[in-house]
Amino acid sequence: MEISFSFSHLQRRASAVSAAVLLCAMFVASDASAAEVGRTRVTGAMLGPGEDNKTVSDQQVFNAFWGNAYRSCRIYHSDTKSVGLVSYTVNSRDLQGHYNVTSMWVCKNNP
Repeated sequence: MEISFSFSHLQRRASAVSAAVLLCAMFVASDASAAEVGRTRVTGAMLGPGEDNKTVSDQQVFNAFWGNAYRSCRIYHSDTKSVGLVSYTVNSRDLQGHYNVTSMWVCKNNP
């Protein structure tokens, strides 16, 4: 009696999984690079918390400046369809909740 084992089905499954992972990685990388068409910087005043131990949030900065960022992106990159907040810095503030903020935005050609 002869007993034999075959691992070929495992090899096929492993190569199919690695091919799928590679394909997904290529799709994500190409989509991310194709979406960005430029960057812009927006500086302005906004209202935020007046308490000494608090500061503005990402959402507050986004809400205060996305319109200016979008207009700036459209001027320099006409194919802009959306913007994303990359980072921001609070330049100054007072105890009444007035903030001077500089924000960096990515201009994207996809919605």
